[in-house]
Amino acid sequence: MSTDDLQLRHVMLVFRHGDRSPVLPRLGKNIVMDEREKAFWAERLVTSDHESILDKMAKPAGLTRNDPPPTNAHIIGGGWPNGYLTQLGSEQMIAHGKAMRAKYDTFLADATPADLFVRSTNVPRTIRSAQSVLYGMFPEHLDSNDIFIHLDENCRLSMGKQMDYFNMSTKLKSRRHESPVKDIEALERLVQESAGLEDGEDVKWSFLREILVCRKAHAFPFPDGITDDVLEKALEHNAWEWHATLGNKPFLKEAFGGGVQEVMGYLLTAKQGASSHKLTVLSGHDDTLTALLVALQLHKPGVQHLMPSYGSMIVFELWQSKIHVDEWFVAATFDEDNIFFGTHTDSVFCPFRDVEALVKAFHED
Repeated sequence: MSTDDLQLRHVMLVFRHGDRSPVLPRLGKNIVMDEREKAFWAERLVTSDHESILDKMAKPAGLTRNDPPPTNAHIIGGGWPNGYLTQLGSEQMIAHGKAMRAKYDTFLADATPADLFVRSTNVPRTIRSAQSVLYGMFPEHLDSNDIFIHLDENCRLSMGKQMDYFNMSTKLKSRRHESPVKDIEALERLVQESAGLEDGEDVKWSFLREILVCRKAHAFPFPDGITDDVLEKALEHNAWEWHATLGNKPFLKEAFGGGVQEVMGYLLTAKQGASSHKLTVLSGHDDTLTALLVALQLHKPGVQHLMPSYGSMIVFELWQSKIHVDEWFVAATFDEDNIFFGTHTDSVFCPFRDVEALVKAFHED
């Protein structure tokens, strides 16, 4: 099977927002966002001039273009400047957009705003990330006033508080022997001391990860005792935690069943010809991508636990056979590397019916 025998019919981009400021202002006694650090992050957020450009690219709306956008959702951890897209993050997503336009230049050569459908969670950093990707892809439509980012208060593209980041690590403590980080006990003791946690307080690895990743990207110092090696091990262990949590199928079905249904719905309507869009753009979070990877059994050979970083992107391509027009296929990549559905590893082109079977199995008890 090669692209010579197939015709590309639809492309769907599902990405995590770009680089941001830390969400959680405090972790223990030694990781505390004081006024000096707040000023540090405030200086690195998307500039007002750049926001003006992004606002010309695409406008937030409700579920239809004529519906007003809902009020932005509350950000876990506090308010501004915590959890907002940085200028670096916007530039990162613009670069991704340019790369996607170059990759699909022929397919999108004559694309108009009517060929695009854009969806985002109702959070400023994902909305700005969507605008940035679009600006990178379609600078010619900057002043069209005809591209909308569709939002709703109960967006199914994120699990939100259902992931219970505050208690995830404690819930999995009895299973830590399964972690790929074999010295996890020693690592936890080191982090507890370095972060200044209370006696007996478990490390919240998801929050430690996000704080350290943000600091490293902007050369903001780590607490004494925390090194790049600690960060790498924290990333590895936290990836296991996420996959262990999402590997609980009843939980994943309840928390993200609607998200799987929505994502598959875009591919299905494109296959059925019920949608005229060439491109679907979905802007979400790390839980968006990780939940899709687990639910659709998407994997990369040789990688135990795929985990999205800032700006990570899953791309789904919908292809139709030129010879047998009733045969359809889906190809997927994660950060430009091929990923495979379930046991279908002999080709990057997975029959659409097999993808549907995976989705059906996911939704069944």
